Amino acid sequence: MTWSEIFNSYLAAGTIGNCTDASCHNYPTPRALYAYLQDQGQLGVGGSNPPLTNSSVSCLSWYGGDMPLDGAQGAPQAVMQLNAWAAAGAQDN
Repeated sequence: MTWSEIFNSYLAAGTIGNCTDASCHNYPTPRALYAYLQDQGQLGVGGSNPPLTNSSVSCLSWYGGDMPLDGAQGAPQAVMQLNAWAAAGAQDN
């Protein structure tokens, strides 16, 4: 999957991540590219082992983190696809 597909499937408004909710973040992330650039600036994405997909440090609840606040557990397909994206270099494509 590409970053845009990952974002639109799991992180955008109305998805299990719902990471565009302004009540959770001080900044809106309405588009995949903007979210990628923000996460890249915070060292969350990029490379073959990005923190976003690392179960020991990820913020995503389906990797053991604390976001989203409602704890979107049980997302094996999201984990599989995010891991494949990370293994391919976690690029903004």
